[in-house]
Amino acid sequence: MDKKQKDLSIGYFILALKLMFLGQYFLFTRSSEPLFYSQFKSVLKHGQITDIVVRDKEICGRDQAGSAQINFYAAKDHDAR
Repeated sequence: MDKKQKDLSIGYFILALKLMFLGQYFLFTRSSEPLFYSQFKSVLKHGQITDIVVRDKEICGRDQAGSAQINFYAAKDHDAR
């Protein structure tokens, strides 16, 4: 293998790695939108929550709006019960 062909192969390899990382970024990152706790309670009351995870200082889950599912997170109020 001559030097020009070797450099070209390395260039294609680096390009393939960049495209792979870029594809993973767009395919596997989930966007979420912040909700106020009062908005969260309203959505919950109307039965639009499909999944929920309650953590120490935040609530994460999915809101089913129409046919699309929207990821959200809400900071818990100190006075929330």
